[in-house]
Amino acid sequence: MKKLLSLAAALILTSGAFMASPAGAAVPQDGSAAQLAGDRSIVGLTAATLPTGAGSAPAAPAPSHQGSDRATGGPIVHQVPRVPLTIDGKPASPDGITRYNGRPLYMAAMLDRGAAAELVAFTSPAEFEQFVRKNGGPANALAQPAKEMTEDAKGATGESSAGTTGPSINFTNSTAIYEHSHFRGNLLATASGWGYRDLSRVSMYCHLWCIDWNDQASSVAADNHNGQTIWEHAGWTGSALWTPGGMGRVNLTDLGWNDRASSFASW
Repeated sequence: MKKLLSLAAALILTSGAFMASPAGAAVPQDGSAAQLAGDRSIVGLTAATLPTGAGSAPAAPAPSHQGSDRATGGPIVHQVPRVPLTIDGKPASPDGITRYNGRPLYMAAMLDRGAAAELVAFTSPAEFEQFVRKNGGPANALAQPAKEMTEDAKGATGESSAGTTGPSINFTNSTAIYEHSHFRGNLLATASGWGYRDLSRVSMYCHLWCIDWNDQASSVAADNHNGQTIWEHAGWTGSALWTPGGMGRVNLTDLGWNDRASSFASW
């Protein structure tokens, strides 16, 4: 039945060349730069790309988009990244991350050799947060954000709806997750200092039935100073991935995080 519903949803929905931004501007769906406000855009950030030759690393199977049960916890199975990997300061083969299945890892999506991505992972939350602080991130990248976004506090693109409690998203000091790679598809954004506790309780779209945001993010952008953290489980728990401010990740598959996020926070 779930496969039939997913197929029906795909037939109902069609992808346009542009989507409406909160400011009424058109955001290109090809990941190119777009000036929404000021001199920066959430899709005009530095985007790390897959290093040459790294595509030989085995790709992890993508979790199902119907996997909302994962939001509340479950077995930790790490996807194999396609980029250089270090764990606790030591170089590791990408598939070596599977040795840590069953335990959380705390990761940072950094730049290596120019515009290529590097995944820096830690088994210790304290060492991870120390690394993040040294690289321009928040003091506590694993902490609960100061303010929580809710379903009622967002609009179609993650902005605050009239008459509800939530930040006004202007894409100059915010972060976002995107449904597809290269900043395409639906997006969910929130201002710095805010976060979503449980993405399985946040609707992406509703056509006859609703599809939630749990395990849906395939790219992320951090158009702020301190970056963004996404978590594997709801309640800002489980494995985590921090993206520095001013950075975008065009394909979370490269980092072993495709369709994996169940909560996130904007710093």
